[in-house]
Amino acid sequence: MKLSNCGFKRSEYERPRNYTQDLSIPLLVSSANCDLALTLPIKYLATFLLEFPEGYHTATPYLIIKDAAQAIEFYKKAFGATEVMRFAQPDGRIGHAEIKIGDSHIMLADEFPEMGARSPQSLGGSPVSILLYVEDVDAQAKQAVAAGAKVVRPVKDQFYGDRSGSFEDPFGHQWHIATHVEDVAPDEMHKRAAAAGRG
Repeated sequence: MKLSNCGFKRSEYERPRNYTQDLSIPLLVSSANCDLALTLPIKYLATFLLEFPEGYHTATPYLIIKDAAQAIEFYKKAFGATEVMRFAQPDGRIGHAEIKIGDSHIMLADEFPEMGARSPQSLGGSPVSILLYVEDVDAQAKQAVAAGAKVVRPVKDQFYGDRSGSFEDPFGHQWHIATHVEDVAPDEMHKRAAAAGRG
């Protein structure tokens, strides 16, 4: 039975504090493409509906930024991000904000050194980078550079089947922008890497 076409919202259901294996509740799902009623054990329903909020994925980047408000505006211009939410502190710093690029959420906040939250600019760089898959890497790269991103590695075809480049935003975070252009089998990928002196 598929529930993916049914218009329910995860937030409509609450996970009970205590439940037993044989405890069940009715579930009514109704939409233009789906109309069904069924009873599911709560343990399955709770697991299916509430492991993470609707629209989020298993892993979500969380960026610490010096001047998060300015960064949000940059990400809108560079990557077409949309702002989902922000919570400003009384001192003007952003305690938590979320943007969405494509189908993925990215969380961010201002620096809070008193809580151990420091940005790449304060730390002298970051070992973590973010990969964005886009429809047209060349156009997206030009847009990012026009918005103020610095080219770290120019866009080119890669041995593993992507056309990609690397960029640093004005706040010290690095972004890899890519379009997948070819499926490459692992054996062929190793051959290409060796030929390029990277294997």
